Amino acid sequence: MTMDLTLLKTQRKSFRTSFTVCAKKIDDELLKEAPELTQLSILKTEDAEQAYEEGFLSAEKYRDNYIELCSQIEQLYLKDSSTKDFSERRKFKLPKIELKKFDGDSKNYLSFWSQFRKIHEDSSIPNEDKFQYLLQAVVPKSKAARVVESFPATADNYQRAISQLQERFGRNDLLVQMYVRDLLSMVMKNAATGRSKTDLPALYDELEAKIRALESLGRTQEKYGDFLSPLVESCLPEEVLVAWERSRNHSFTETKESRTLEQLMNFLRQEVQGEEMVNLARTGFASNQSSRRKELHNDHVKQSESTTASALVSLQTPGNTVELESGLTAVETKLGWTVFGKGSYEKDNILTTLSMHSMNVPINKLWQLEALGISRPTETEKEKGDLDLNDFNDKMKILPDGRYEVELPWKYDSKNLPSNKELVWKRHERIINRFGKGEFFSDYQKVFQDWEKMNIIERVPDFELNRECHYLSHRPVIKLDSQTTKSRPVFDASASQRGNPSLNECLYKGINLIEVITDILDRFIMYPIGISADIEKAFLMLSVAPKDRDFLRFVYPCNDVELIYRHCRIVFGVSSSPFLLNATIMHLLETCTEFYDVVQKLKYSFYVDNCLTGVHNVSEAEDFIEKAKLIMAKGCFNLRGWESNVECKHASKHSGNTSVLGIIWNLDEDTLKCKIDFEILSCEAKITKRFILSTVQKFYDPLGMLTPSTLLPKLILQDLWKSHFSWEEELPFTFVDKFSKWLNEMYLLKDVTLPRFMNFNETSEFHVFVDACKGAYAACVFVRSEVEGESKVKIIRAKNRVAPLKSLNIPRLELMACCIGARLVNSVIKAIDASSIKVTLWSDSAVALWWIKEYGDWSVFVANRVKEIRELTGCYSWRHVP
Repeated sequence: MTMDLTLLKTQRKSFRTSFTVCAKKIDDELLKEAPELTQLSILKTEDAEQAYEEGFLSAEKYRDNYIELCSQIEQLYLKDSSTKDFSERRKFKLPKIELKKFDGDSKNYLSFWSQFRKIHEDSSIPNEDKFQYLLQAVVPKSKAARVVESFPATADNYQRAISQLQERFGRNDLLVQMYVRDLLSMVMKNAATGRSKTDLPALYDELEAKIRALESLGRTQEKYGDFLSPLVESCLPEEVLVAWERSRNHSFTETKESRTLEQLMNFLRQEVQGEEMVNLARTGFASNQSSRRKELHNDHVKQSESTTASALVSLQTPGNTVELESGLTAVETKLGWTVFGKGSYEKDNILTTLSMHSMNVPINKLWQLEALGISRPTETEKEKGDLDLNDFNDKMKILPDGRYEVELPWKYDSKNLPSNKELVWKRHERIINRFGKGEFFSDYQKVFQDWEKMNIIERVPDFELNRECHYLSHRPVIKLDSQTTKSRPVFDASASQRGNPSLNECLYKGINLIEVITDILDRFIMYPIGISADIEKAFLMLSVAPKDRDFLRFVYPCNDVELIYRHCRIVFGVSSSPFLLNATIMHLLETCTEFYDVVQKLKYSFYVDNCLTGVHNVSEAEDFIEKAKLIMAKGCFNLRGWESNVECKHASKHSGNTSVLGIIWNLDEDTLKCKIDFEILSCEAKITKRFILSTVQKFYDPLGMLTPSTLLPKLILQDLWKSHFSWEEELPFTFVDKFSKWLNEMYLLKDVTLPRFMNFNETSEFHVFVDACKGAYAACVFVRSEVEGESKVKIIRAKNRVAPLKSLNIPRLELMACCIGARLVNSVIKAIDASSIKVTLWSDSAVALWWIKEYGDWSVFVANRVKEIRELTGCYSWRHVP
């Protein structure tokens, strides 16, 4: 491009030379007395004038285009240089700046506005978005929030809200008065304390902050120094003020301006720096001794300030004890006068005695009878806390084959546990008499035979029969629809002889590590391909420490001889078994270093020994199953029985019905429904309160698919409670007729199904509907998504509640419905980890919505529920539905 420009410049030079020669000839001709017009007519022709005009316009266009290109190139250079300077200047990532929230305190307005002004002055942000930022920038339920929320969140109201906020909290005259009054309060405080010595660095920082704030409001030291200087001097301790006057008198440059506020603040800064240097020098000597004294002081303060009985039952002033004529001693404590028994007591002895018995008892225990030494041992043990994962990780052991070996989490000493053999033998004889000749008894014995072959149980050697031990009773449970084992033993670890504890009472139950069924089902519906499986003999895969096995003895089921066996694995029926199993699975997954995505999904897919999750395509399903089996096999767990709604490599079943967490899953249609298996009620059946309660509890509907249908029997039960019917009393016809009609119509619910899969995407949003009547209130959560241009709506969860026995008005019941609606949608959001999804809640109660959106002096009942609703949802999410 440089060579082209040089050539063009050469051509331009030749044109200019030609034009100069021509112009010289014309000038020479014009100097003549009689110039020849034919020589000058070259410039006056029509073609020449038109050509000149067109050439001039073209030149202007070229000139404009040239200027525009130069401007763009210059901007590009500036951008490139700024980017280069930025990259050279900063080679690290700055932390994220969080917008400071304003609470309505005028002292905090300046710092708040200095940050929010950037949003306010940004012309690229629409006003409706600025209003939302403003709502997020104020502390909820504060004075500032009430001012902002008084305006509807629209673009037109944004500037009004800002103006009202500035008028209320950010007026310059208001802020100036506030900081000046703070200075005056410091003066009054200094005068009240007699100008005693204070913390000079803290005082200087406080004064500097107020003076800087006044300067930012236009009250500079140059204009208002004469007014502020006396105020600052009046805030100083006497010795600092004397030092200030001495420094002025010894100054060699004594002038008229030597008493300015700037010089006073410089003096204070030098004093603070000097004091910090002195403190640093002192800290260097005997630092260990000072730290030790500080620890002793802190311990003393903690003991004196602890909210225990010994802190209350102590002498208020020396000498406030009175010896009565009867020999009793009265002591004045923080709880009032206390009388002690006969005898001569010294003050120190009394306080020591009180401390020995009460120093570790919190104040609230003074009002409980258990703190007086007559509480049950089980209650005392509960206060010590339950078994947690740290205890489990410390005591568990991984065997060479990968199997986990765990100890029983003893709450009490195992010596206090009786053998229980007499009770167990009686139950064993009853089982033999009842099932010994039945068709299922051989299957029952085969289970124990298989266990012995797999080393799950072992026979107790004769020389160990007299050891300290405990026996468990067992009985067969027959389940004909089971796909694996029709008859299986169930052990009773809660059985005990009168006056003695059971095994479960002597063991910690452990913290609850089991996932909530509804949360697992919520995650299950998010995937187009569902997958379910279970762990084969999950509890029996955990080995029990040898020292605890004798406490898991049992009598082998046989007719001939007495055979004593013991468990080598964890027993289903022991209260701590679910915790031990889930803690083991959690430890196995936490320590797995392979297949990160599969491990994370498995962590939230187990309910005890059942696994329920999903994937997006067939190849992902096959990969997940293979990796999940490998991961669980490391702990000797066999993840088997894979079922899915699509045919894939490792799925043993992909058609028909199957049960997942108690709900029927149709694999062909990919739908869910509740299990309804009730017989038509006959006229001869005796209807009692117990019968109705047992029938209602047979409905297992964790997602609330049948919520409208299950409400009626709950209302009937509540009426029965109000009428004080006994459990076995036959009910009147009015109750029987209503319940019979409901039960005989339940077969219609067998055909009620819901699609399992719901496509969640960026358009998905939750809609919650709540309602109440005189007898009940309910809530349901729907998800709405746009899929291929169509709106898809699916119910996620629903819940109903019977109104309390204490009569409440409709608005309060509507508020309770709003409360369970907020809880329900919050539970769903946490389950599927969708905190950013849009939520809209609908209610037809104007009163309940008024309570939620406004602030007032509500009753305790209303205030508590409104507080919870606002914490879970926020006022702006609620809408009125006619």
